Amino acid sequence: MNPSDILTAAAERLAKEGWMQGAYCAIDRSLCHTTPDSIGPTDLTGAIRAVNGGWWNHESDDAKAEAKEAVRDAIGGGYLGDWNDEDGRTVEEVIGILKLAAERCKTERFPIVHVIGRRGAIHPGPTGGELRLL
Repeated sequence: MNPSDILTAAAERLAKEGWMQGAYCAIDRSLCHTTPDSIGPTDLTGAIRAVNGGWWNHESDDAKAEAKEAVRDAIGGGYLGDWNDEDGRTVEEVIGILKLAAERCKTERFPIVHVIGRRGAIHPGPTGGELRLL
């Protein structure tokens, strides 16, 4: 899958399986990494990670990383989890931003970066990206 397809599938997944705030997925976090097709509701990042073979499909890491960068650009930068978890955020907004980013991926490229998120954890992307502190 290319980044546009991943984002479109993530939007469809949220519409079908449900959206949440506060965690990648609604079930025990360790299971999020092993059963991507049966995890139920997810947040924005969880939906991106769950499509196209799930969390540990490393063949799709570059496409997933570029998809997340397209979303980050569409929301004006920052940590995707913070944007997803903002008070008052709606599932319609999340699905809308995924669709917008998917359309933009059809005509634009989004360089992959390594992101240090709100908890100080490095969210590794594929090699060759830059390091961005948020």
